[in-house]
Amino acid sequence: DFIEHYFSIASIPTRYSFIDAFRKRWASKLSPDNRYYVISRAVKWLVEIIQNLYDFARRQHENDCPTLFRTISDKVISVVESKEFSKIRTHKGKRFSACEIEKFDHIFRYLRRTDVRDLLNIIYQLDVYQTVVAVKAKHGFCFAEIDERAGISVKGLYHPFLSEPVANDYSLCGGNVGFITGANMAGKSTFMKAFGVAVYLAHLG
Repeated sequence: DFIEHYFSIASIPTRYSFIDAFRKRWASKLSPDNRYYVISRAVKWLVEIIQNLYDFARRQHENDCPTLFRTISDKVISVVESKEFSKIRTHKGKRFSACEIEKFDHIFRYLRRTDVRDLLNIIYQLDVYQTVVAVKAKHGFCFAEIDERAGISVKGLYHPFLSEPVANDYSLCGGNVGFITGANMAGKSTFMKAFGVAVYLAHLG
C-alpha cells in the first residue's frame, strides 16, 4: 500500500541531478517534508523487494519449476539484469545516500516505471497463488477437473462457512434440472448455496 501511494505522487522525477538530491535532502531536514519521507522510504523498500524477487526468480531457474513460474522468472530476470537496475541489484546495507535515493527514484518512477509496475504485478500474482494454496490446505479444497462432458459431479460438497458441515455427494449429468426435497430445516438452502459456491470457485480454477 505504501509503494502504491509512492507511485501516486504527482511530481515525476524526469531527470537525475546530484545537486537536486542534496537540495531535497537538506530541505527535508530544515523543514520536514512528508513527500520526501514517502519517496525515501519507498525507494528503500522497493530495492529490498526487487532484490528478494530477483533471488526468487534465480532459484526457480535452478530448480525444475512449472512453466508458469519459469515465465515469471524470465520476466523478472530480464528486468533486473538490465543496465539501469545494476546498482539496485547489488546495493548492500540499509543506508541510502541522498544521491542513491534520487537516482533510484528517477529509475523507479520515470525511466523504468512500466517495468517496476510489471514487477509489482508479479508480486501480486504470486500473493494470489500463495493464498489459494493456503486456503486449499486449511479447508481441504480440491481443484476442479474440467472436461467436455455436460454436467457436474461433486464429492464431499459442503458450505465453506460452516464450522461443522455435513458433506454430500451430488451428480447432475445427462440433464440440467434437479429436484431437491426434504423437511424444513433439513439443509436444502444451505446445500444450494454450497453448490453455487462450488460452481463459482470451480470456474475460478
